[in-house]
Amino acid sequence: MACIYFLHLVSSPNDIRYVGMTKYDTAATRFKAHKRAAVKPRSSSLPVYDWMNKYGDQVTFTSVAESLTIKQAQDLERELITKLRKETSRLLNCNDGGEGAFNPTPETRKKISQARLGRKPHPNASSPEARAKISKALKGRTFTPEWREKISRANKGRRMSEEAKEKQRIASTGRMHTEESKRKMAELYRARPPLSPEQKAAISKKISDSRKGRPSWNKGKPFSPEARQRMSEAAKRRCRSSKAT
Repeated sequence: MACIYFLHLVSSPNDIRYVGMTKYDTAATRFKAHKRAAVKPRSSSLPVYDWMNKYGDQVTFTSVAESLTIKQAQDLERELITKLRKETSRLLNCNDGGEGAFNPTPETRKKISQARLGRKPHPNASSPEARAKISKALKGRTFTPEWREKISRANKGRRMSEEAKEKQRIASTGRMHTEESKRKMAELYRARPPLSPEQKAAISKKISDSRKGRPSWNKGKPFSPEARQRMSEAAKRRCRSSKAT
């Protein structure tokens, strides 16, 4: 779901300076993100962030429409930007709307790429002290039921493309866990409380339901002679191990 909002000064609610579209649940959440982004150092600023930095706490927002589909939000944003530009020349939007961060055009992607070339991360972002602070802040954090529901809704229907899968496979090939990482993972696994029979049944049902109607990942893919040999050796080892016990 998406929503549309206006940015303006508290003293001038009718003087709209920016039309925004976001897939956050509310415009208030997006406005907070705007304020954080406005104060961050950047190689090239945006007019709306220059304006927000100039007026500070005088800037506020008005929610125009919520619970829209992405297509509805894109169409409405374009319509409002066109309408307001005819009425005033003070709008700070850099494009005609309908793009945002949902699905940037190739031209927009190229501009973003060029703007980020050679940019170094913030000096404190990769320091051991910063990483330790982030780790401490995240430890013990739990997801509320509402948060879990939002994540679930956002991920439903999403499928990784074959190209993305191949990139992920290439990036993971040859990667080995260190002995320290293996030890930590083993300790975390042992510390987990055992699942109850009801929890196991619920997990099995979820997995079963998610796979219904989907073909097996290896359907129609013959195994190579090398793979067959490895599978055979593994099965023989399991057989010898079961007989020994």
